[in-house]
Amino acid sequence: MVLEKRQNSSNPIADTFVLLSGGVDSMLCAHFVRSKGYITQGLFVDYGQPAARNERDAAEALSRNLGLRPLLSLTARRATEFPGGEIIGRNAFLIFSAMMLAGINRGLLVIGVHSGTPYYDCSLGFMRRIADLVSEYTDGGLQLIAPLLEWEKPAILTYAKEQNLPLAFTYSCEAGASPPCGECLSCRDRRRMGC
Repeated sequence: MVLEKRQNSSNPIADTFVLLSGGVDSMLCAHFVRSKGYITQGLFVDYGQPAARNERDAAEALSRNLGLRPLLSLTARRATEFPGGEIIGRNAFLIFSAMMLAGINRGLLVIGVHSGTPYYDCSLGFMRRIADLVSEYTDGGLQLIAPLLEWEKPAILTYAKEQNLPLAFTYSCEAGASPPCGECLSCRDRRRMGC
């Protein structure tokens, strides 16, 4: 997906919303759309994940550092805690929460899914299907984009370093530990990237 540089807009209201988890991928997405001239606002969803507090703190710090509109935050709960690892339906839930709970139905909705993961909800097929649903639900008013869909982690890290993005403000630990546990998939990913 190629996102063209936006001409100056006379409308100061955010027209681009980034699902901002506080991690490297969503930070890069926020920077990318902001650098194209889009008025951008992060949306953080606390769905009961163990890392919610640390992720929200990171998302707030990134919003300020990247010059985004003030962070929107949603909270949703289920009766039991989430297990570690893959959470089936997570990205679909985040996307539809943005539409249903935050009322986002116009503009761009950006998600930081990327290549190189085994998860279905990070695949090209998933993104095509869910983007069609988002468009159909909103009569074409909202477009779902995933700028990193064909990028793998090394390319993401290279871009973040080249752009001097604030990697120190990001947080990714599935255990929600502070300091991060160092053992979960997200921590191992960060270690491989040198974060």
